[in-house]
Amino acid sequence: MVKSEIFKYYKNNIILIMNLNIDSTQRTYRFWAPMYDLAHHVQTIWQDSEYRKIVAEKTQVKENDLVLDIGTGTGLTGLEILALEPNATVFGADISEEMLKKAYENIESREATGSFYLLNKNIEQMSFKDNTFDKIVSAYGFGGIPDKEKAFREIVRVGKNGSRIVMLEMCEPPEQMTVKRALHNYMVVPFIKRLWHFENSDLEGLFLKNNVEVEGSEYKGDLILGSSKLVYGTINK
Repeated sequence: MVKSEIFKYYKNNIILIMNLNIDSTQRTYRFWAPMYDLAHHVQTIWQDSEYRKIVAEKTQVKENDLVLDIGTGTGLTGLEILALEPNATVFGADISEEMLKKAYENIESREATGSFYLLNKNIEQMSFKDNTFDKIVSAYGFGGIPDKEKAFREIVRVGKNGSRIVMLEMCEPPEQMTVKRALHNYMVVPFIKRLWHFENSDLEGLFLKNNVEVEGSEYKGDLILGSSKLVYGTINK
């Protein structure tokens, strides 16, 4: 699947295939990969685990579905999907080699069953054929992509007509949350952008621009600074 392979692991029908391509984002996540899960738990006051479970449930994965996990990172969302439907196949794509190594460790530590392919890929230009995937998900993996519009067009291209897309990303708090909104814009966003190369994502706008029917949009925020939006819908080609 990837022309330039660095290594492969085979265990319990779980495969890791990677190629090497270094840039500033990869250097950032190379540093954070060993502690990423803990850092994200602390940042969200341990709500991210619950949100990933919600993403998996909203995806409505069925037996034999092919699922693309965009910005899979350490693989936690894909693992939640396989926990619900072990007969699905998850392709976890991420630009960071070190994050994918951590994902493999998570897969092994949980003794996951099913098929989980970890691929070192640039989401803005994927090599998958048109109309490949039944479901597409992303939880905290899309906000770090530089050209979000190009990446989203790729997501729609590789999804089948009728494919379900479920995405959870950092967002600006609602207008009525005046204090939290100000803290988010003037403290959280600059910090996260510097730390993770992450920015707010206008998911609903991207859905509508690319013929993806929005079926639901839910705000998810913790009691302090965390602010995310869950958006899900169906591709109409």
